[in-house]
Amino acid sequence: MNAELTPDDRFYEWLLSDHPGAVLERARRRLDNQVREAEERAVLRRFIARTDQSPDAPTTVRGLAGTAGWLVERSEQRLATGAASSDAERVATARRDLETSQRVGKDPDYRYPARYLGEQAAHQPIPPDPGARLHDPEERPALSDRTVKELEAENSPFTFVRTQALTGRARAALERTHRHQPARQTRDDHPRIRPHRDRGDRQETERER
Repeated sequence: MNAELTPDDRFYEWLLSDHPGAVLERARRRLDNQVREAEERAVLRRFIARTDQSPDAPTTVRGLAGTAGWLVERSEQRLATGAASSDAERVATARRDLETSQRVGKDPDYRYPARYLGEQAAHQPIPPDPGARLHDPEERPALSDRTVKELEAENSPFTFVRTQALTGRARAALERTHRHQPARQTRDDHPRIRPHRDRGDRQETERER
């Protein structure tokens, strides 16, 4: 019998299961991560292009552009590696990682639950997702005031304003890229099936609003 798990760990167990809902949720979150990374690569590429077109760009900005180029290449490599692996391979790796994490930090006898394997997984209840945000049918999707201002700045007719806006977004993208390496979040070569809405992501989202 496994030791008591936290709500996050309990949901993550289910997310790695053979439950049909977990399979669909993994696919959805993987797609969300791919879209987010594609958007960040686009921001970094625009920053690199603007820097290359600015012969008077400061050394610090050129250094950032060099780091951005390396991050773009690394992101593309992860995308290619992830595309070559199946969901079953990624989940098997993530289950082993979960077992190791639990045995080292909490329960030396922990094993991934057999009830979540095979056809019987479909009969297991779905635990609540601690990171889920309740849907409000009255809420209409809209860009925040800050996002609108950033987009306006990026398309400003003034070169200085555009450069400042893109530099700021590039810095933010660089910071997010380094932060999106939590110990138990799977990567594209071991796909990101850990909930995207973890504490760090929620705090980052709140700061961007």
